[in-house]
Amino acid sequence: MKKIILISVISVVFLSLLVLPGCPAKTSDRRSSGGLEEDRTRQNEEAFQNVLDLFNTMEETPTLRGLPGMSIEQQRVAQLNKWIASRSEDKLWKSDPFYEELKAAFGEVTEKISAVLESVRKLQSEDEKESESVDSKQMIATLAGLPDDLARLNQMSSINFLAEIAMFQSLADRFQTARNEQEAAILARVEQVKSELERVVTFHSHFTDIDDLLDIRALKFQSADVDHFKQVVWARNIAFWARGDKQGEIDRAVSLFDWTIRNIDLRSETTIINGQAVASPIQEPWLTLLAGQGTVYDRTWIFIELLRQLRIDACLLAYEKEDSPGEYEPWAVGVLSNDEIYLFSPAYGVAIPGSQGIRLSERTQQPNEPEGGGETGEIVYNDIATLSQVVENNQLLRKLDTDLVPFPVNAEQAKKTIAILLTSPCMAAQRMSLVQRELSGEEAMVLYQAYQDQADRFSRIANIVEVRHSHRPLRAAYERETFPQWGETLLGAFYVETPEIRNYDLWTEHTGKTADERKMELTPENKHFSLWIGRVLYFKGRLSGPESAITFFQKARISDRVLEELARDPEMHMTQEKLAVYMIAKRYAQYWLGLTCLENDRTVSAMDYFLDAEKDPVVLSGQLWSHAIAYNLGRTFERLGQYAEAINRYEKNSRAPTGPGNAVRMKWLKELAQE
Repeated sequence: MKKIILISVISVVFLSLLVLPGCPAKTSDRRSSGGLEEDRTRQNEEAFQNVLDLFNTMEETPTLRGLPGMSIEQQRVAQLNKWIASRSEDKLWKSDPFYEELKAAFGEVTEKISAVLESVRKLQSEDEKESESVDSKQMIATLAGLPDDLARLNQMSSINFLAEIAMFQSLADRFQTARNEQEAAILARVEQVKSELERVVTFHSHFTDIDDLLDIRALKFQSADVDHFKQVVWARNIAFWARGDKQGEIDRAVSLFDWTIRNIDLRSETTIINGQAVASPIQEPWLTLLAGQGTVYDRTWIFIELLRQLRIDACLLAYEKEDSPGEYEPWAVGVLSNDEIYLFSPAYGVAIPGSQGIRLSERTQQPNEPEGGGETGEIVYNDIATLSQVVENNQLLRKLDTDLVPFPVNAEQAKKTIAILLTSPCMAAQRMSLVQRELSGEEAMVLYQAYQDQADRFSRIANIVEVRHSHRPLRAAYERETFPQWGETLLGAFYVETPEIRNYDLWTEHTGKTADERKMELTPENKHFSLWIGRVLYFKGRLSGPESAITFFQKARISDRVLEELARDPEMHMTQEKLAVYMIAKRYAQYWLGLTCLENDRTVSAMDYFLDAEKDPVVLSGQLWSHAIAYNLGRTFERLGQYAEAINRYEKNSRAPTGPGNAVRMKWLKELAQE
């Protein structure tokens, strides 16, 4: 797998500020306390509005690691902490035993590591009295016990601590050779041991952050909350426009599912890191949305988060593996409505049709569309299968079988379905519940959801034999702390500032432009994080118009001739690496222009953008959006009634991560087109 250079930007923090009621005024030469309270109330209201304004215009302030916007976000966290310090505990908030137990376990291990590091600090001290004050036997016993502690945490959280277990075991073995405090102090200064101890310090820092995150009772906001706010705002914005004009819960779910499949490109479940194939890191939803790609699980999480913002319950459905008791195999997303669970397959990119099956939609011809389109368009569902229906009728599941592979579940396995709920520590936190209660109208969003309430609703449904927590949200947070390079690599193109060039042709040809005029147009004031701005506007549903997603994707799509000119200008300091990132940003913009047109029902324009992107040598080599372009071009041709072209694109994509789903769609399209 070739490394994709990308880069990210932005984020979002915000929300409410109320104050305590004013106290009775006292006569004084100074301003009365009542007056001070009124001032404080007004200031809080103004601050609250300022935060909401930031939330509504987050596209203006990129807030990713290494960019100035991050400091703004941290200021908003500080504002929230001032606000919440005046609040009482939320009497209606419900704690989550799963995270409470993990908090206790993580807290205990954090304290032990802190004690070891404090002992090591004293051993390394030049002060002999401080060094001699260490109980080296106790320190060694603590070190020796940490591998077992981490093994238990692995069972509770599914976080892989193998490297850390080996690290603590190695340190314990080394210090076991010390017969007294003096020898332990000497050993603590040995270079090889110091190197391992530095790793312990780094691990302790990450571990402490997760320990803090697990404190769901705490009325204090943390830096990690920034990403939660960003995720929720984006999911809410998308859900409100991508649902279309649909009214019923399942009709809305179909619309949001289809949006998810078109917009989140599937990548492999494994990736190459340092020359080795490892499981792909779990992405938090904000990262998946911004990058537009992820694994089946990442895609699943996005679909569930979109539904959550419309207050529609959804979960991951799985069955227990026969050959591995205690392990489960996910097979669908279940959407709960009117005491039935409706079935969607993020892995295949299709919903499971019910007994009434599927059909081709009716369509009207669009201006400038190519010849050959008929009176019918893309595949639509007459109904969606429910869990109770597939248990009674295995043939509904067999509709997803292909010559390549059968759909990986049958009616017998579906009878014993496990419902797995995706609730992150932030989503379970009391601080989020307090903020959520302050929001209403257009600002309303789901920042908090009680796990047990949702679990109770799913547990009442037939064929659900167990409801459990997903470990993956916590693992995603841990991997964000321990492997930030993944997100930075994935989002590299978002760090590119594109110049504001009013006339590309004149600028390139130098016609009517002096050198000074050209340079003036490339000053920082005339540069934008165009890809970031376009993406955030896209999430808000501002697809076209003067200041829209289309506008900024166009700005990010700098012509090759302009890039060549930039590369020759010594004042631009355009290294080959920087030029490569500009090219990647341009390819992102080209693909997202096609997708934006597709979402905006400008089907012919979408086709033109995708066909142009399809010719790119990088895309032809199977890299960078090659699968997504082929899939969405197939969907575009479907809408135009160009079924032969659509089938051709799905067939070309049969070996992609979406291969089985493309094969199903191709099979359905062939059957419907022949009718």
